[in-house]
Parts: sequence; structure tokens; C-alpha cells
Amino acid sequence: MSEQRQKTLKIEELMDTMSSLKSQKEKLDAEADRWAEERDTLNDQFRVFREQIFELKRTRDEINEKVREQKQQREETRAEIRDKVEEIKKLQQEAKALAR
Repeated sequence: MSEQRQKTLKIEELMDTMSSLKSQKEKLDAEADRWAEERDTLNDQFRVFREQIFELKRTRDEINEKVREQKQQREETRAEIRDKVEEIKKLQQEAKALAR
């Protein structure tokens, strides 16, 4: 076989290999695109979840503050009730003493 023919065969062989490699590259590119799309979707979901978490924490903090305020008001009311009960008892004792 002549040297020219050998080179031609080698070129054809390399062209076939290159064609196969290009096809394989295209498949890998398509798969990489699918994975990138899935990654982007998950990143979007993650971003939404983070926003929801932030909002839920803010709401929780607001509720906790309201609970603290309510507890403080309850304690103030309890103290006021105790004072009034003591005042009533004192007045009742004074009224009994005057009634005698």
C-alpha cells in the first residue's frame, strides 16, 4: 500500500473517530444541560425556602413578642387583683369592726 493511501486511510479513521467523539460530546452536553437545569430548579426552590424560613422566623419573633407582652400584662393584672383583694378584705374587716 502506498504511503498516500495509508495517510488517506488514517485520515478516514481519524474522521470516524472524531465523528464518534463529537456525537459523544453532544450527548454529554445534553446531559450536562439537563443536570444544570435540575440544579437551577433546585436553587430556585432553595431560594424560595430560604425566603419562607426568613418570613416564618420574623412571624415567630413577632408572636413571641406579643406573648411576652401578654404575660407581662397578665402579671400586672394578677398583682392588681391581689392588691384589690387585700383592700376588700381590709375594708370588710373595718366594716365588721364598725358593725359591732
